[in-house]
Amino acid sequence: MFCTTREAASLVGCTLRQVQYWRTKGLVVPVVNPQGTGHSAYYSDENLRDLAIVHYLVQRGYDLQAVADVLSAIRRLGLEQAERLLVRWDERQQQLVVEALDRGQLERELAKGTFSLTVIPLGELQRQIQQKVSTGPALAAERVRWRLHRAGWDERPHEVQVGQAIRFPGRRRRVVADYVLRHGEWGPIAVVEVKAGYLPADAGLAQAKRAASVLGVRFAYATNGVQVLEYDLIRGVTVWRWDFPTPQQLWERMREQLTG
Repeated sequence: MFCTTREAASLVGCTLRQVQYWRTKGLVVPVVNPQGTGHSAYYSDENLRDLAIVHYLVQRGYDLQAVADVLSAIRRLGLEQAERLLVRWDERQQQLVVEALDRGQLERELAKGTFSLTVIPLGELQRQIQQKVSTGPALAAERVRWRLHRAGWDERPHEVQVGQAIRFPGRRRRVVADYVLRHGEWGPIAVVEVKAGYLPADAGLAQAKRAASVLGVRFAYATNGVQVLEYDLIRGVTVWRWDFPTPQQLWERMREQLTG
């Protein structure tokens, strides 16, 4: 799996700025297009694992040099598949030591008087990421289709167009709108942009607004399959909704515009 910087931050549970900062420090560099920006740079599963480790240690007060030392040791010793790792300070070597944690090791270290200890639940961190991945774009799209069906958008004469290509003025590259809602009386009336469930619903709002503007439709919707955000291009108003409006509800709002 590959994901953008924003998606990586959401999966790991840190901020976008943190991921970007750790990248500039060389801690975790995206495997695809390391020098790229925005959607041109992508993080791999291994990158996500390393980001989770960095985030975990930073939360516990480790400075970036210590974090870099821990990451280097994990890679050097081949500990990436360990369920749990022990990070401890070795007084004799005057350095951090990283090793796979086995049963009774914590007790042994404490009995020796080693109190600078950190356990990294590596297996659990990776399972948490995978659990979030399971709420990805495919599941979000499935939820959105069901909610659009429930609202009546796939009942004739109405229609849900999937993956409509839109060419923005002044740009060569086309952008695909996830869904365009077509009203039987009016034609295209709204654009829906769907993002993965682990992203905030408004992550796709800017793209939905641009697509709606180019298509000349009034309503733009951004959703992660759970939350729905509506933007009215005529009134310039953004509203959080429990669900998608029905074709009749949008038609009545369009009629108000024409008669008002």
